[in-house]
Amino acid sequence: MVASDLLKEIQQASISSIEIELKSYYLLGDTTEFDDFNPELVSLPLASPFEKYKYACCKYVGYKTRENEKEAKDMWEALSNEGEVHSMLEHSATLFAKKENEQAFKCLLGASKKGSITAIFRIALCYLNGLYVKKDEAKGLQLMKLLADKKYPDAVYFLSIMYAVGEGGLPFDEKKSEELLLQAVKLESKFALTEYGFRMFVTSNDVSEKEKAFKMIRDSADIGDPRAMTMLAVIYAKGEEGVVDESAEQSRVYLSLAHDLGYTPAINMVKVLMNNDADNN
Repeated sequence: MVASDLLKEIQQASISSIEIELKSYYLLGDTTEFDDFNPELVSLPLASPFEKYKYACCKYVGYKTRENEKEAKDMWEALSNEGEVHSMLEHSATLFAKKENEQAFKCLLGASKKGSITAIFRIALCYLNGLYVKKDEAKGLQLMKLLADKKYPDAVYFLSIMYAVGEGGLPFDEKKSEELLLQAVKLESKFALTEYGFRMFVTSNDVSEKEKAFKMIRDSADIGDPRAMTMLAVIYAKGEEGVVDESAEQSRVYLSLAHDLGYTPAINMVKVLMNNDADNN
């Protein structure tokens, strides 16, 4: 593969990962909001907009109630139209998934203006990559730096990547990039856990370090990073002595998850596997 083709594949993989992020539901992230919340005790006519939002989240995942994704999405849409900030973020994900990108971005913008940190992060990604909005690296970088200063994990990670390649108006700075990556790992950014974990898994000869690295990748996959899912598919396909047994079944599971999310490298891998199966039959 020539360098230009490799660069193109890397760029496509990056964009694919960002598009999946925009379509992902947040559900308040890592929170204790639902610990003492029982959706079956909520009286919707009397509930506050935020209580209705949490009720919809419970319906979406089937937490303490019967799962009903359509009801959840309908509620988020209605609440979004009323200006409930968390619902605006969730509804934007639904709109992106339906390819109603202009409306999705407007919804995301509305959520950001009401203070949604995750919405601001996703808008920064859009500006930096020219996704669904005119590319504006200066504006994207300004937002990403703002969030990194607030210790938003994924923003810290993306700043580390920008320093690693000298993009977005930032100078190439390998030392700064590494410092930010380690900070993002400590903050448990799913993107950082994937990259750092895979780097450690590939380069370390110490079994305990490889086990730790494998857990990082698996944790990242469990919270929705398609890159981590694809990496796990590769790791399970080969196995690693003392760390993880070879498992064709687990490999297929994680590859299917990444494929179904629309992650370009996983889609390409499935195509190759299908072509190989056809040639062998």
